[in-house]
Amino acid sequence: MQSSLNLQSWIKTDFYKRIAVGETVKTLATAVFLLALFIGGFTIVQNGTAALAGNDGYYHIKMGYLIRTEGLKPLFDYLPFTILNEQAYYDHHLLYHVWMALFAPVDPVQDGGIALQQGAKLASILMPSFAFLAIWWLFKTQKVPYPALFTVGGFALSSAFLYRMSMPRAQSLSLLLLVLGIHWLLQEKRWHLLILGFLYVWAYNAFPLLFVAAVVYFIATLMTEQRWAWSMILFPTIGIALGLIINPYFPENISFIVGHLAPKLGESTTKVGNEWNPYLTWTLVENSAGTLLFFLLGILAIGWHNQRIDKRTL
Repeated sequence: MQSSLNLQSWIKTDFYKRIAVGETVKTLATAVFLLALFIGGFTIVQNGTAALAGNDGYYHIKMGYLIRTEGLKPLFDYLPFTILNEQAYYDHHLLYHVWMALFAPVDPVQDGGIALQQGAKLASILMPSFAFLAIWWLFKTQKVPYPALFTVGGFALSSAFLYRMSMPRAQSLSLLLLVLGIHWLLQEKRWHLLILGFLYVWAYNAFPLLFVAAVVYFIATLMTEQRWAWSMILFPTIGIALGLIINPYFPENISFIVGHLAPKLGESTTKVGNEWNPYLTWTLVENSAGTLLFFLLGILAIGWHNQRIDKRTL
């Protein structure tokens, strides 16, 4: 009798193990397929022109080359009469430039920069593909129906979004880090968030978005669970603070951030790039009309089903 029970227990355990292994294999296969699909999609976008999308990419790939040849903090004496002079220079895309260094093995003097340009294109295909893969993983772990379909739908958000993602700039890396941040907020992985906050500072100056996401999570948790999740703000904030202080460009980075943000708080007397100004509302509607429509339909669907909004939805 005992041996029969042991056999049944072993069969049941083995059955569940096989299911778990099968699910893991299925998840990995889906991830590989989607990554290949995303890479293919962004390759098509990149092949729309022989040049790089935007202007800043040439600077970023050259910084990657300088880091590859001179180290993490290369000499920067190209803009002596600006706030980016040699004494005050701060690389606020440092980790992004480390990423670009992987694709910058050839001295531009040898081939006129052709290899650097192709490397920048490859880097700008892979990084947004990784960001999209992270979005799929977020959807999957949050039990969103048809996570792959909704992630692939990211290619239909707007032409402006695809353009931004395809630039050799840090926006795609920032999206990847922000999605990871949202995932770990929902999982309440405090130490992960601390490390992410540190890395975000080194990667891109949009790191305050992680703090904003943490505050939103705190408010959503308070509203839906009546729980004060202070640690979810504290840990990423500590990480951000450490990233600012433990930095190869400290204290120049603090001065730069203040000088970079101050003009955005009011009217600037100096002509600046469009990215310093908010989108015009109608421009956003024109670029993303379909996306906004589906967003509104999603909100209405929650109301129609009389469904209680949880913190994930908020």
